[in-house]
Amino acid sequence: MANMNDYLDWRGDLTFYQDPFCEVDNLILAQLAYTDFDGIVPDLASGEKISLRDVFNQYYKLHTAEEILHRVSFVKLAPFLMDKLVQTARFQNIRLMAYENHINQEKGSQFSAITYELGDGSLCIAYRGTDDTFTGWKEDFKFSYQDETIGQGVAVDYLNAIASGAGKKRLRVCGHSKGGNFAVYAAAMAEPEFQQCLDAVYTNDGPGFRGKLLRNAGYHRVLPLIHSFIPEDSVIGLLLENMFTHTVVKCKGIGIMQHDAMNWEVLGHRFVRVAAPSETSRFFQETFRRWIDGMSDRQREEFVHSLFSIVEATGARTIGEIKKEGLISVGEMLRKMWEMPKEKQADFLGAWGRLIASAKDTLEREREGESEE
Repeated sequence: MANMNDYLDWRGDLTFYQDPFCEVDNLILAQLAYTDFDGIVPDLASGEKISLRDVFNQYYKLHTAEEILHRVSFVKLAPFLMDKLVQTARFQNIRLMAYENHINQEKGSQFSAITYELGDGSLCIAYRGTDDTFTGWKEDFKFSYQDETIGQGVAVDYLNAIASGAGKKRLRVCGHSKGGNFAVYAAAMAEPEFQQCLDAVYTNDGPGFRGKLLRNAGYHRVLPLIHSFIPEDSVIGLLLENMFTHTVVKCKGIGIMQHDAMNWEVLGHRFVRVAAPSETSRFFQETFRRWIDGMSDRQREEFVHSLFSIVEATGARTIGEIKKEGLISVGEMLRKMWEMPKEKQADFLGAWGRLIASAKDTLEREREGESEE
């Protein structure tokens, strides 16, 4: 199976002038955005830029390969992309700028973005997806009952700020997972004059939106520019609503492991296509659709609040910390759940019951469909 690393071996000797920006470049830059560039890449306010080679050298003065490998994160290998990127004519001379990374636990918001100057007269904004903080995951759940999360609003402000200082440079916007949602939302809600600067918007297995955005004029203006890629077993990318067509990518692994961009198959400068999402993907899409549709906004908000109050009762702030504590964390979560007021406890358990019922209903409908055939 060939992936983005093989793409760098095949086409890394070609600059963006020799071979224009492609869909695989989008995924590489979206994946690189998961790297912690704090203290290395200048922030938005500074207006300064730094070459990828200098970033690479500074990063490995602060971090070791052993430390990176011991992290507990879905995307912990993202920094290793730089090892190959700095060896290619295609990426070694790009410059990085406007790095922002903010987590507000009190308000439940996680936002990070970076901008790449590609050297071909264009800029690419990459929004980071969900990290391993519970704050980041909580914001994802808020997509189901809020028309605009804090992170989405900041994403719009960020795109407007970059576009206002871009001069004649063309813009691309990309992101993986929640970063893909931010990319589409920011493009849709950007100032109309800045929407005219956009060449393309890429979402890589990014979740959808509530219906209000789909009725927005800005969304319809950028709709022709949106490129959506999802793995064949996609779960995240088929949540909520969208109006664009997804390109389905052949992937290594099963189920949620296909969300990892390193498992996406590549041939030349394109992803390997398959005709449609798998039966597993369609099952989860239908199950979650029925579950979410079966709850009011208030019920969704209450469920999310209860879920994360239980998780945060452990004192942990990340998934890695929960895993490290193991059974101790599980015990704390159970204690917190049973200490909840009886009414909230019943609502919380009832929501899980509706999810199970939704899954059973989806299975029964699939069996009925098979029997009719």
